Amino acid sequence: MSEKPEDWTDEDIIRGIKDDRLRAKTVHGVFTVLKWKETAVALLMKLGSNSQDAEEVAHDSFIDFFKNTLSGKFEGRSQLKSYFLGIAKYKWYKRVRGGRVSYPVELTGDFDFDPEVETMLTNESRASAFQEFLSKVGGRCKQIMLLVFWEDKSMKEVADLIEMSSADMVKKEAYRCRQRYKDYLLAHPIWLNRLKEE
Repeated sequence: MSEKPEDWTDEDIIRGIKDDRLRAKTVHGVFTVLKWKETAVALLMKLGSNSQDAEEVAHDSFIDFFKNTLSGKFEGRSQLKSYFLGIAKYKWYKRVRGGRVSYPVELTGDFDFDPEVETMLTNESRASAFQEFLSKVGGRCKQIMLLVFWEDKSMKEVADLIEMSSADMVKKEAYRCRQRYKDYLLAHPIWLNRLKEE
């Protein structure tokens, strides 16, 4: 393992976190030297967080990231940094949806959640399936899924944002996207197995 954090690979970081002798050095290198914390704070503030909440969420997210990496829950489906930032982003939206923080945009989502979909968004590890689906689906479906399921926008807000003709049209398209998501889960048993385990 190089002395310079800038040279570390994901494998180096995982190995360092799991090694008692390297753990403190690795955590400091990743969180401070490589500025993962700073990156997470900037991302959360871009999403509407104030600096204090962003700092708190970034810290809490790194704890979860650390525990998941140490226990082997991270499965290598993304880069480690992306995985950490995904946890931070999810934790922020979870706070917003729970009413624990103020948010500059009114959260008035009026979409009736499918229980299977809502279950997938209840914790950080399950959110990975949703993020993976979005990375593959692309296009308008990705936009709608992010705005409706992730940001809690109303159908009217989404229609205005992506220039669709009406809220009803958005709702129909969101339903089709939701079906595609369920089909995706059925085609990837690893996610369904994880759901059952949790």
